[in-house]
Amino acid sequence: MSVPFAKHLQAGDRQPESGLTIIESLVAIIMVAIVGAMITPPIVIAVATRLQNQRAQQAYQIAQGELDRVRGLVNNGRHEPAALPAAVGNAPLANQGPPTGAINQIQSIDPDCNTYNGAPLPANRALPIDITGNCEPDFVMQVFRNNGVVSDREQGGLDRPISFAMAVRVYAVLDNPIPWGGMETEEAGLRFTSGDGNQSTRPLAVITTQVNWSDTRDSLCEFHSAAGGCDG
Repeated sequence: MSVPFAKHLQAGDRQPESGLTIIESLVAIIMVAIVGAMITPPIVIAVATRLQNQRAQQAYQIAQGELDRVRGLVNNGRHEPAALPAAVGNAPLANQGPPTGAINQIQSIDPDCNTYNGAPLPANRALPIDITGNCEPDFVMQVFRNNGVVSDREQGGLDRPISFAMAVRVYAVLDNPIPWGGMETEEAGLRFTSGDGNQSTRPLAVITTQVNWSDTRDSLCEFHSAAGGCDG
């Protein structure tokens, strides 16, 4: 066997070098980019929707907590007008406008941050609420009631209403400063979203309920009386 022929055989036994060409690499990068672009929007929507639902749940817990607090006052007979939410007449509560500002106190889970003294809020003012303990408001709450019905036995005394309707609206604090001039009263719609939607101006929780005091013997009569009295 000649030397040139042997070299030719050795060259033929070598495996060709494997690897991606530049074009194949570019195609792979493009495919990864396309797949990433297709996956990212659903992920963003899922995360934003989950945060929206979490905020709504927290807002309803705040609203329900305020309703329970007022019911506790009523059940214990400690519901003189000065201890109740501000009255706005006997027009439908839905007619009451949104808050136009916040009081200069905050209710916080951190005692060192909490400055709220428990005083009733003006109907057009909101209470900042901190649920994370960082001394910054996460929500603001507006609460008010109608005049309701005062029992004949209460008139001239403590004037505690035996029945009234109250409303609570809880807004999420998403913008700084809060857009007070653009606040609305219609509850924010929960839907798939990639952002905050209308949650910065509409309440996440709106609860309206009737509160009745049943600890006086004429409460039922007063509640059902068209003229608002039973003793006459």
